[in-house]
Amino acid sequence: MTRSKGVALVTGSAQGIGSAIATRLARDGFDVALNDLPAKNAVLEDLAAELRRGEESEGSYSPRTCIVVGDVSKEDEVKRMIDTVVDELGSLDVMVANAGIAELADILTETVENWERIMTVNVTSTFLCYKYSAMQMVKQGRGGRIIGASSVVGKQDTVTQAQLPLRDLKIAQYVKLPPRAAFTAQILGTLLGAVLTFVAFFLQWRLRTRHPRWFVKCNYIVAAALDRGAQVMVFILSFTVQGAGGTSHLFPEWWGANQGGNYDHCDILN
Repeated sequence: MTRSKGVALVTGSAQGIGSAIATRLARDGFDVALNDLPAKNAVLEDLAAELRRGEESEGSYSPRTCIVVGDVSKEDEVKRMIDTVVDELGSLDVMVANAGIAELADILTETVENWERIMTVNVTSTFLCYKYSAMQMVKQGRGGRIIGASSVVGKQDTVTQAQLPLRDLKIAQYVKLPPRAAFTAQILGTLLGAVLTFVAFFLQWRLRTRHPRWFVKCNYIVAAALDRGAQVMVFILSFTVQGAGGTSHLFPEWWGANQGGNYDHCDILN
């Protein structure tokens, strides 16, 4: 048995990219805390059991897991969630603020009530997860990593999702703002099924080829939402974008600009 790399908390981990992130972190040797709404507790239980079985069958590190159900848009529940993770697993080293919702509505049909609900669930919850995980990491005195998930519409808006550009832009600003906090990256991508998986892949390719400056200036993690989104976590905590160092992962030539033979990197444009 190898030593744990640390404790990671993944919000919204009952399905989609959140589930894939938790799976990848467990596979890479992290103890994992799983969060979602109380109604999804049974799904989280199944995922936790799967994580333990999967690692045991591979003969590698068998992760400890814990389940912390709760609404991440509520301050008291976020505090309780982080306290529970620390009590059960000993620390908090990685926060993945992945929970979020999306609904189709343009500016003409969107209601104030729905706008406020989406902003609370997506933006306020991200702020709360960042704030209280950062406080815990400072208390521990050894740093950590805070990762925010959003869709590509933070950079490329859509007609039918009026709330998402502002929501995802706010998440991006949270990532870039604090000068001394260990904010790793913003995940760009959505996993809502086979069709949207392809759309997310195409949109990210379009952003990389037409707007490479966005990926040079910030430590963005860019990956296609393939194989249940597990590709996303290949990049988590490895700082693969130019200027960040760490591990590099090769992509096909058409994915982006060639940087020393690595198409995952973008050239700096003068």
